[in-house]
Amino acid sequence: MKAFRSVTPLFSSSLLFPSHQSRLTSTGVLSSSFVSSRTVQRYDIFHKNLQSRQVRAFSDESTPSVRNSDSPVRKFNDKLDDLSITNKFEEAELLYSQMSSKYGLEPDLYTFNKMLYVAGRLNNTRLTQDILKDMKTRGIRLNSLSYRSLIAEAIQMSSTSRIHELLEEMKQRKIIPDIRTFNSIILYFGHRGDVGEQKRLVSMMVERQLSPNVATFNGLFVGLGKVNDYKKMDALYEQMLNAGLIPDARTCRTIMRNEVKRKDLPRATVKFESLSEATKDNLSPTLLWNTFLSAAVVEGDNEIQKTVFNLMKDSGVPLDVASYTNMISSAAKRGDIDNALSIYQTMKQVGIKPDEVSFLAILDGYRRLKQYKQGVTFIDELRKEGIRPSEQTVIVVLDLIGKVDSEMMLKYVDQVLAQGFSNKMDLFNCVIEAFGQKGEASVMLEYMERMKADGLSPNRSTYNSVIGAYSRIGYMTEMIEFYREMVHNGVVPTIDTYHLLLECFASRGDVKLMNDVVEKMKDLNVAPTSLTYSFLIKGNIQAGEFDKAMDLYENMKRNNIIPIEFTYRVLLRGAANNNRGDLIYTLAQEMEDNKLTMREPTIHAMVYALTRVGEFKRATDVLSEWRDKGVKWNFQTISSLLRPLARDTMPEETQMRVNRLMRRVSRVADLNIIPELTPTDQVDFNYIISYLNSKPELENPMIDVTTTTTAS
Repeated sequence: MKAFRSVTPLFSSSLLFPSHQSRLTSTGVLSSSFVSSRTVQRYDIFHKNLQSRQVRAFSDESTPSVRNSDSPVRKFNDKLDDLSITNKFEEAELLYSQMSSKYGLEPDLYTFNKMLYVAGRLNNTRLTQDILKDMKTRGIRLNSLSYRSLIAEAIQMSSTSRIHELLEEMKQRKIIPDIRTFNSIILYFGHRGDVGEQKRLVSMMVERQLSPNVATFNGLFVGLGKVNDYKKMDALYEQMLNAGLIPDARTCRTIMRNEVKRKDLPRATVKFESLSEATKDNLSPTLLWNTFLSAAVVEGDNEIQKTVFNLMKDSGVPLDVASYTNMISSAAKRGDIDNALSIYQTMKQVGIKPDEVSFLAILDGYRRLKQYKQGVTFIDELRKEGIRPSEQTVIVVLDLIGKVDSEMMLKYVDQVLAQGFSNKMDLFNCVIEAFGQKGEASVMLEYMERMKADGLSPNRSTYNSVIGAYSRIGYMTEMIEFYREMVHNGVVPTIDTYHLLLECFASRGDVKLMNDVVEKMKDLNVAPTSLTYSFLIKGNIQAGEFDKAMDLYENMKRNNIIPIEFTYRVLLRGAANNNRGDLIYTLAQEMEDNKLTMREPTIHAMVYALTRVGEFKRATDVLSEWRDKGVKWNFQTISSLLRPLARDTMPEETQMRVNRLMRRVSRVADLNIIPELTPTDQVDFNYIISYLNSKPELENPMIDVTTTTTAS
C-alpha cells in the first residue's frame, strides 16, 4: 500500500480543478495518433477557439430576432452553449428536457440546431428523432446547419447510406451544404480510402461554386495516403500550392506521415524542405519539425524518428516540450519504458518543464507493459512538477489505480465526486469499464445504476464496457440483453460494439450468431475491418471449419483489407491444429511481407504451431532468436512449447522437468500478470530445449495431433 501514499496530493482541491478542462484524448497519448505540436495550455486555447467558432456558426444561421435580443430563450440558449462548449452534453440534454416543463420556454431554430449537435455527440439517435419530430410539429424547417449536425452524426455512426440520404434530401429542398459539411464528408471517405467518392464530392462543391480550401485538400491527402497513391498525392500538393493555399499543421503531418511510410528519408527530407518554404510565414520551425517527428512516431519508424530528432538539434531549431514528448511517446509505445524515463529526465535537465501530455505518455508506457504498480508510483510526478491535471487526466490516473487496487480506486472516486467533479459521465464509465474488465459484474452494474440516479443516461461507452465485460466472462445471454437495451434506448452501436459481440461468438465457434452480426453490420452499412475478419476466421476455426476460415482470409486480401498480427496468430494455431504444417512458413512470410512485427503472443503461437507439427528444432530456434532480440521467456513461452509434447515419449529426466514446469504453468494460469521464470524454471527449460535440439530430424515432420492437448 506504500505506493499509494504519494498519490493523495493529486486529488487535493488545489490541484484537481484547472480553470478549464482540456480534452487530452485528441493529443494521441490515449489514442492511436499523436498530435505533437503544442503543450496542453496551447491545446486548450485551440480547443476554446474551435468551440467558439462553432458557437458563432450557430449564431450566424439562427433566427436574428431571437439571437439579437435579451429574451429568456436567448439566455437559455446561452446556457446550452456553455454546456456544449465544455463537452457536458448529458447536462445539456437534461436542461433541454426541462425547457418547457420547468422554465416555460419554447425552443427556436437555434435551440433545435444546438440540440441536434448535442444528440450527434452523444450518438443518441432517439434524441435526434425526437428533436426532428418536435421541429416538424412546430413548423420549424431544417437549415444547412441542421443538416451539418445530422451528417456529423451519420459520420460518427459510419453510416455511408445515411450520409447519401441526407445529401439527397438537401438537394431536393434546395439547401446547399456549406464548405465545412463538404469537408467533413470528404475526410470521412478519406479515412475509408474511397478516393472515387471524394472526387465526386469535390465536383459537387465546384458545381455549387464552392472553392476547395486547405481542409478540403487535407481530406484528399488522407484518402490518397490510405490507398498509397503517392504520385497523385504529389500532384495534388502542387495543385494546392498553385491555388495559393498555404499548408497548415495538419497538411504537414499528413504529408510527412505518408513520406515516412515510403521509407525513403532523402525523399522525405526534400518534401519537408518544400513544406518549410511554403509555411515559413505561418508555422514556426519548431512546430514544423515536430510534424515530421510525430509522423515517424505514428508510423513506428524508430530509425527515421531518431534521425529527424538529431537533424532538428543540429539545425539549431529550438526543441520544445512537444519534441521531447514525441520521443517519450515513441519509446513508450515500443515498450522501452527505461528509455522513455531517460528522455523525460533529459527534458527536465535541459530546463524544459514536462506537461500533462508528457506525463500521460509515461503512464501509457507502463500501461502497455502492464506495470501498473510502477505507473501508480510515477503519478507523484504530477505533484512534483506542479502540473494541474485536467479531469480527463484524473480519469486516466483512476483507471491505472483501479488495475492495482479496486478498493483504492473507489475511495478516490468518492473523493473527487465530493470535490465537485463535473465530468461524471466519463468518471462513472471509467469505474464501469475497470470492474467490467475484472469481471466484477455486481460493482459494474451498481455504478451503472448510480449513473442513472444522477440523471445520466448510459452512452455508447457505457454499453460497450458492459457488453465487453459479459463477452469476456462468457455470459452470452446478459451480453445480448444489454445490446438490445442499447439499441432500444437509441444509442447507436459502433464497429467496436459489433467486434465485442463477434469476439464472444468466435470463442464459442458459433458461426450462425457471427453471421447474424455481419448481416446487421451490412444493414447499417458498417464496413468490416481487419479485426472483423479476424474474429470470423477464429470462429470458423473454433467450429472446425478451417477451409472456410482460409476462404475468409483470401477474401479479405481480395478486398484490399490487410491482415493484422492477430489474424496470423489465429491462423497459425488453426494450421497447426489442422495438420497444415505447409501453411506455417507461408503465413510467417506473409507477415514479413506486410511489415508486421511478431509480438510475444504471436511468437508463442508460432512456437506452438512448429512444435505441433514436429518441427522441434525450428521451434527452439525461434525462441532463441527472439530472446536475443530482448523478448523474455515466461510461462506462456513454456506453455506454447510444452503443451504439444504432452504425449511425446522422452527420457525420464526430461519428462520430470517437463512435468515440473507444466505444474508451474497450471498454478500461474489464472494470474493477470504473467511472472518471469525463476532460476530453477530457466534451468529446466534450457535442459528441455537442449533435449529437443538433440532429437533426430523426423522423416515426416507431421505428427499425429489427434491425441495431443489443444492449446487455448
